[in-house]
Amino acid sequence: MSDLRTTVSDQELLRQATDYLTALAFDRELPNVAHDHTDWLVAVKEASAIHGLGAYLGLRVEAGEIAPPEPVREWLAGQVERNRERLTRMRAELLETLAVLDERGFPAMPIKGGALLLDSVEAVLWRSFADLDLLVPGVDERLQDLNLALAHAGFCLDGVSWKHRRYTSCAPGPSLVIGDGEHPDNPRDIEVHEAVVEMFRGFDWDLTPYLLADTSERDGWSVPS
Repeated sequence: MSDLRTTVSDQELLRQATDYLTALAFDRELPNVAHDHTDWLVAVKEASAIHGLGAYLGLRVEAGEIAPPEPVREWLAGQVERNRERLTRMRAELLETLAVLDERGFPAMPIKGGALLLDSVEAVLWRSFADLDLLVPGVDERLQDLNLALAHAGFCLDGVSWKHRRYTSCAPGPSLVIGDGEHPDNPRDIEVHEAVVEMFRGFDWDLTPYLLADTSERDGWSVPS
């Protein structure tokens, strides 16, 4: 397992790595750095994970749009395949979860990245996914049934906030967290929203009616248009 946590002395190197990735993303002139230095590659991996850029830049490497020196180029290219495997797993888990919830009488709607993932893995291969978001309105009186349904799909309640309920794998053992990019085995959580609400400086906006009023269908499931 890679330990990519930085110390205070590493922060300048992490900033330089972020500037380097920014130059790659926006086709700017690359800064002159020691590409073969071990600490430099570690910093690039961490900066990439922080900003979710690994798979996106890896696809640009494959397309011949950018050509960073080794070993950065090799690592970025590898991120594409790792993200493909990760998203393939997440898509299968999403479809299974939606089927279980539908069978138990919960009208779940994938939102955000989950809605895009229903199209295909390749369509969102550039994107970093930490979890899948589901909108499940009106579950106040059926929370226990919801927890049981999601447990049947392999996800157990892990935490509750004002915004959503977070479910993570019911499988025993510690969660694997590998920080050098899109590792397929990293946790793939589900966040259940009873409503899509945003808050700012004492004001809140419930976006749920707007999402439910205009929907389309992807792979047989309703999603926001």
